[in-house]
Amino acid sequence: MEALAHGLPVVAPRAFALPELVRHGVTGWLFEPGDLEGAVAAVDGLLGDSIGLSDMRRRCVTDFRERWSIEHRNRVLTDVYAGATR
Repeated sequence: MEALAHGLPVVAPRAFALPELVRHGVTGWLFEPGDLEGAVAAVDGLLGDSIGLSDMRRRCVTDFRERWSIEHRNRVLTDVYAGATR
């Protein structure tokens, strides 16, 4: 989350909760666990495309704000609490 918040695309294995956090091709690249060639290709792809990297960096910040920021969490909790008091 910290990387996304700072506009840093993430390259991560498609394991645990990482696919929930990283949107493949949007905020980073996911590769199959143990696939070293896939990981290297993802990093090379990011570093070799400065325009795509710049776009992805902006999408990282936007995605973080929309899904993981404190402001978003506060809105969600406010809605939950408001629904519980009805």
